[in-house]
Amino acid sequence: MNLFLTSNTIKKYGGSDYIEIQYCRLSSSLKTIVSVDSICFKKEDSLFVRGDDMNLFYEQYCGIFGNGFYNNEKCGTMDLCGINYYPPASVTVILKELMTQKPLDYETLADWLKQASETNGIYILGE
Repeated sequence: MNLFLTSNTIKKYGGSDYIEIQYCRLSSSLKTIVSVDSICFKKEDSLFVRGDDMNLFYEQYCGIFGNGFYNNEKCGTMDLCGINYYPPASVTVILKELMTQKPLDYETLADWLKQASETNGIYILGE
């Protein structure tokens, strides 16, 4: 099963019920990075999870994506209804956990995360 989809694939499916995993290219304060006004959705190089697969994604990946920053600048478990920001140091930990736990379709996400070293971390953007 392909849990993670590319922007080209979601264009074929249509709709707007997706979780987006996106590179953060902002190099500013945390307040700006997690601001709703700073987020641009549906980036060409993002990965997407269909809304129908949201529970599966959460079950498989919640333990790996811990301590993300929310829009209110506090940390916590993955929130699939909001902004989750993971700085570069967290991405390194996430990648290590992926390779240890090997959840469903982890190879796709791991390959994508390896490109994150050129950015300021990643987002998981909920519905």
